[in-house]
Amino acid sequence: ELTHNKMKNLGLTSLSDNDALNAQITSYYNNSLPALKLSLAWLFEAFKKYIDYFNYQQNTIDNRFSLSEPDEFPSLYTETKEELVESNRESIIKFIYSIKGRNLVLNDLSNKRYGLNVLKSFQSSTENLLKSIHKELKEQDTAIEDLPLLPSEANFEEIKVANEILKLYVGKYQSETDAIFTITEEDNRLFVNPTNQMKFEIFPYEENKFFLKDFFVQIHFNRKDDKIISLTIIRENETEFKKVE
Repeated sequence: ELTHNKMKNLGLTSLSDNDALNAQITSYYNNSLPALKLSLAWLFEAFKKYIDYFNYQQNTIDNRFSLSEPDEFPSLYTETKEELVESNRESIIKFIYSIKGRNLVLNDLSNKRYGLNVLKSFQSSTENLLKSIHKELKEQDTAIEDLPLLPSEANFEEIKVANEILKLYVGKYQSETDAIFTITEEDNRLFVNPTNQMKFEIFPYEENKFFLKDFFVQIHFNRKDDKIISLTIIRENETEFKKVE
């Protein structure tokens, strides 16, 4: 966006002799990007109202205590932690089944679906623009590398891997920045656990290659002879983690 604004300030209206590409770039920055910003701003305001209602307006769900630190203000409570949790659980169920609660949840769900559709549409516009720009550059210089795999093009299909093979991947892996990924195996399933984060199940789609569902992330295990020596995390870029245990 900054580059496009600089172009406009300099009076430049095109990047190449390709009129179709120039029109696509202009439409992206003049239409797609502003529409995304407006939609996200609207969703943020809707979310603030949603949170404000739960924190300050509704009079059913008790938010005065923290489940992680229920004894921080003991003078506020006349019930035990178990009684508080059960009472609040019943209140939440009652609220959700009320007309106001049901409408609030359905409205929030509708907003999230709208936001997802907005992001999918913007992703499609962005990918199409990237492909068009890359095609133009490729025609000018055939040595330019191919585009990496884009999210919409990922079509990983899970395959079965023998348990004895899965166990080869188990261990701790460390990057040059000392970040650590731990790979564990449970019930013939493989998990990755970044330091201080929740663990995620990873699924094989080729030999030594795994993916995370719902995330555009791949994990490739690197072999030397019969040993796994490192793994590579592929996201926007590639990061190698050497096996240390």
